Amino acid sequence: MTEISIERSRSAYPLTVIRIYDDLDRAEISNTLDGELMPFPGGDNNWNDSYYFAYPFAISPNNLKVLRHGQKWFDRLPDDYLPGARRDSVTTQHLIGVTDGNGTALLGHRQAFHFVYAGFVDTKLQPQGAPKGFPAMFTGKFPLPEATLYSRALRHTEQADTHDLGVVNMETVEPGLGKKYVFDYAVRAAGRFDEVAAWRFGAQFNLPLRAEFVAAPPVELTRSFFSTDAPSVEIVDVKPISDMVIHGEVSATPLDPQLNKIFVIRLQEFAGRAATARISLPVKIKSAARLNLTEDAVLENLTVMSPLTVQLKPFETTTIRFEIEAVR
Repeated sequence: MTEISIERSRSAYPLTVIRIYDDLDRAEISNTLDGELMPFPGGDNNWNDSYYFAYPFAISPNNLKVLRHGQKWFDRLPDDYLPGARRDSVTTQHLIGVTDGNGTALLGHRQAFHFVYAGFVDTKLQPQGAPKGFPAMFTGKFPLPEATLYSRALRHTEQADTHDLGVVNMETVEPGLGKKYVFDYAVRAAGRFDEVAAWRFGAQFNLPLRAEFVAAPPVELTRSFFSTDAPSVEIVDVKPISDMVIHGEVSATPLDPQLNKIFVIRLQEFAGRAATARISLPVKIKSAARLNLTEDAVLENLTVMSPLTVQLKPFETTTIRFEIEAVR
C-alpha cells in the first residue's frame, strides 16, 4: 500500500490522506475538517457556511453525463430530469460518477452524500476575467463546462433564530461528536460505463464487510445465506411476512409464539436488462409466489423452487413470498 498524507496547519481542512492499495483498481481519499478552526457564520441573515471537497476529473465535457446512483438504478443527468426539476445538485446512495460515453470516473462515498456540479456563478462582483471563486450560487446549467463534482461535507452553523428566545448561539449541533469530522471517498476510472461494476464498487465501499484475522484459512472464500446468480439483480430485503398477528384466546399467560415459516424476499433489477435470477437460500422451499408491493395480493405462483427462479423485467422491483419446509 502507498499512503500520501497532506497536512495544512491552521486550516479548517487540516488533513487529506490518499491510499493506493496493491492490486486494487481504486484510490481512497480521507478528508478531515476541523470545526475549531471554522470561522463564525452569522449576520446579514447568513446562518450557516457550507464546506465542500472538489473532485475534478479528466473527462471530456463533450456529451458529459452525471451518473447518479439511486435506490433502484443509475440516473443519467440531465437526460433523466423531470420537467421543472432542480438541476444544481443531487443526493446519491453509494456513488456518483461522470462519463462522456468513452471514459468514466466513479466517486464512492460514505459520510457525505450531497453533490453539486461545476456550473456556478460568484455571488460577489469580480473584475472582468478574474477566476471564479466562492461563495457562489450553483446554477445547474447544462451542458456542464467541466467534469468537476463538489461534495458538500457539512453545513456549519453556530446560531439559530428561535421563536421564544430570538437569535441564540449554539455550542454544537452534534452533541458528543467532537470537532474533527472525517469524510471518506474512493475514486476509480473506467472505460464505457458498466452499471454492474459501478453498483458493486459503490456498495462495497460504502458498506464494507468487517475484516478479522483468523487462525486458519476458511474452507470457502465467500459464503452467504442469500445470494443471486444474476449480476444486475440485488437482494434488497429478506424479512418475515407482514401479517404476524397471533390469533387465539387471550389470557394472563402469554401465547406461545408459533415458529414463522413464511418469509418475503424483495429483488431489484438495476441495469435496465431483463434477467432470470436464481436465488440461493439456506433452507428448502415448500411454495413460492410473486406478490404486489404491498404484499396483500398474489400475482403469480412460482413453479421452479430448487433453486428459486424469478424472471425480472428491466428495472423491475419484485416481491416474492416463500414458505419453508418444516425442519425435523
